[in-house]
Amino acid sequence: MSEGEQNNQPAPDGKIDPRGFGLKLRFHPELRLEKKLAHTFAAALSDYLSFEKDEFESHKWSFWEPLPGDPESRFLIVITPHTIHLDVRFPRKGQEWVEHRFETVLVKFREHFKPQVLLHSEVAFRGTLQINGDARTFLSEHVMRMDSDRIDPFDRPVHLIGLRFFFPPFKKKQDDENAGAGREWAVNVRAESLMEDPSKLFLEAEAEWFRAEMWSDLTVPESVARLETVKSYVIENVVKVMRHNPGTEPPFSIEGN
Repeated sequence: MSEGEQNNQPAPDGKIDPRGFGLKLRFHPELRLEKKLAHTFAAALSDYLSFEKDEFESHKWSFWEPLPGDPESRFLIVITPHTIHLDVRFPRKGQEWVEHRFETVLVKFREHFKPQVLLHSEVAFRGTLQINGDARTFLSEHVMRMDSDRIDPFDRPVHLIGLRFFFPPFKKKQDDENAGAGREWAVNVRAESLMEDPSKLFLEAEAEWFRAEMWSDLTVPESVARLETVKSYVIENVVKVMRHNPGTEPPFSIEGN
């Protein structure tokens, strides 16, 4: 391939650029969302976060902190009577910074509201991978092996194309050494051309852990550690599928890590 020629594939040394991390925990007992408690919690976080705005409603509290970098970069905390949801979009700092941010908020949340049981947890990772050409062509021709005339009956130009997979939890068969490691979590995977920039491949994995357990000193660090679990799944599994090369180690890494 000559210099500058497009092959509509990711570069061998391409890096995944993180677009966001999310962590959502469902707890018991439920909270009474009183404004006085919201202000107390916001004050407790003020030493660590710089909120630009907040909204305290009877069914939901929202705390919003702008982050340096992209105009859409922000850290959002949403609390309902039975969930706390932490979400970072377009972080300029690395994953370690995100994990520390999440852990700080959750530790303060436990101190103030004393949840007793963790009922359910969800973790999300989103990132993009630069394509040397067009991600729509990459997905349709190199991943799906789909001829272009297959979509002619739509009679419309294609702005976005993608794939979605859902994988339930499963356990390894004890008598089959080649069955692979079991996974106690479900995961919903999306791979699609980026809406605002078709030269990039958007990858997202949203994982869920359904096991209920008592909230302990280990709950916060174990929940935050699942960010790495889901991110690694994208790099080590999803990218392999995209490249049709499951027998080799993926040459991708997280930008900045």
